[in-house]
Parts: sequence; C-alpha cells; structure tokens
Amino acid sequence: MKKMKLGLVSIMLILFYSCKSDRLQTYEIEDATFVSMVISELAFQENLNQRLALTDDPALVQWSKKRKENIQNYINELKLKTNLAGLSLSGVALTVQQFELMNQLSELKGLALKSFLLKQLVNSDQEMIGLHVKAIGARGLKNADFREWADSKISFWQSHLNESQVIKL
Repeated sequence: MKKMKLGLVSIMLILFYSCKSDRLQTYEIEDATFVSMVISELAFQENLNQRLALTDDPALVQWSKKRKENIQNYINELKLKTNLAGLSLSGVALTVQQFELMNQLSELKGLALKSFLLKQLVNSDQEMIGLHVKAIGARGLKNADFREWADSKISFWQSHLNESQVIKL
C-alpha cells in the first residue's frame, strides 16, 4: 500500500513538473532568424498574389489586392516590432522550391492556373502559421514581446488560410 502511494505521489510530481513546461523551456530563435524565415515566405506570397492579380477572374483580382494590403499591414507591424524600418520584400530571393513552383505557373492557363495558385497560397498560409507556432513554442523566440506578437498573428494567418480554402473556381 505504501509503495502504491509513493508511486502515485511520484507520478503526480512528474505530471506537475512536466505540465510546468515553462521551467524546461529554452528559447532559441533570434528575432532576425524569425524575420528572415517570414520574409522569405512573404516574398513567395507576394509573387503568388501578383500572378493572381493577372488572372481573368475579377473576384480573384480583388481578393489578391486585399491579400496584398493585409500582408503590407503585417509587414508594417513587423517593422515596428523589430525596429527594421527598411524591411521590404523587394530583393528577397525565393527559395529554390519556391522558384520552381513559380516556373510551373508559366506552363498553366485558365482553371489549372487558378487552382495551382490557390493551392500554393493555401500551402504558404499553412507555412506562415507553422512559423508562428514554432516562434511561440518551447524553443521559440527568445524575445518575449516578439513571441507574444507572433502568437497574436496566428489568427491573422488562419483567417488568410480559411479564405484561401473557401474560394470557389
């Protein structure tokens, strides 16, 4: 009986300390690393939005303008959070994978092009959500204020994702 009580107490202590994960957290991500990852993905989104604006679908053209404005507002907030006044998407190189995806667009037309663009925007929105979730995780951003901001932006990217997923072609 005593062994069972001791075992229960031990399990409870383990659970208590594992639930208090803030004691075990070692934040690792520097602000500049997070910004670099985010800016790369935003540059890809900008390229997708530009291509979307060239389609023959007025609703998609309007939606691409809205996305562009929303992303610019996000970048403006990011500039304020990081004190990087010169932060811009111009001159940001796409990754090899992003570049290849953009090249695939040149081969598509009509509905196939629109479907491909929407699929890539969904994937990119999911990537942005993942970057923000990583930023607030146990090994996330070292800067607590920036971590809180990243947490507050998850809903922004989730709404972008939801819009991307409900577009009907």
